[in-house]
Amino acid sequence: MKSSRAQIIKLLLYVIITINTEISAQKIVIADSLSGEPLPFAKIQWHSGTIYPDANGSFIYKKNYGKITVSDYGYREKTLIPEKDTIFLSPADNLLPDVILTYHKNAKEIKPLKGNSIWSLGLLKNSRNCMHIIPKEKLRNKKILSFGFKFKVFFLTPNKYRKIRKKLKVLVRYNIYENNNGMPGKKLYESDTIPVSLDTKDIVWTRIDKDITMPDDGLFFCIKSFGVFDAHNHPVEIKKKLKNWEWIYPELATTTKESDYFIARTYFNFLLHKNPGKLFPVNSFFNLPHKKHKKKKNYNMIIGITYE
Repeated sequence: MKSSRAQIIKLLLYVIITINTEISAQKIVIADSLSGEPLPFAKIQWHSGTIYPDANGSFIYKKNYGKITVSDYGYREKTLIPEKDTIFLSPADNLLPDVILTYHKNAKEIKPLKGNSIWSLGLLKNSRNCMHIIPKEKLRNKKILSFGFKFKVFFLTPNKYRKIRKKLKVLVRYNIYENNNGMPGKKLYESDTIPVSLDTKDIVWTRIDKDITMPDDGLFFCIKSFGVFDAHNHPVEIKKKLKNWEWIYPELATTTKESDYFIARTYFNFLLHKNPGKLFPVNSFFNLPHKKHKKKKNYNMIIGITYE
């Protein structure tokens, strides 16, 4: 009898806790104020951390979050305590320019090196590519103001797929990490989600809104992809048919040239590996036997940096 009574009490407590949890949690969607379309992977910051909505722009808001700040690339930042199930962000008047030099009078630019390799890095869904940049004297102990990676169009894409590319975008996020024994360590910076046209051949920048200086042992500059989306922010599944070279994934340009400002090593995560989060050196994959490439070369993503 006592055992049955105890079980009933436990069941009642479970029901009460479940009800309280549901009351204190609310599903919210982040959306464009003009089109009403959801904004996937926006940045949501609260007093104890950062969370992100899913590919449909939705996330679970908990009462203990309190006031949150919602931001996304190309939109005005909004700080609020949600009262409705949708948070609308208004488009910003001005987007980030291609070259960032004018916002700080002492800014200096390390221009992206021109590519001279046949290789590029495909930004597959959930992929992450990183550059470990070890500064030379010119860059040592300098404050990093912005950085960007150069994109390219895969040169074997048939014309019919190039028309499709122009209507699609890849969503990426830039990060900076401390160097931890040759691998990314503590995260120092994370950008808003940046939409990049699959048809672009430009460098895409992000400003650094934190005080980050370049240490002697360098920093890791990384780019993470969330996949391909259409004009309405709906995820698009891209099929590859290797025998027909039907690739319409976004590509990151690479170079074998070396900078006067830093020494670089590029890493990427091989998604088919049993540990897909592990980073591998690009050169171990690129330096394969090839009649035109008898000498091993150091391949790196093309990066631009502004500093002071």
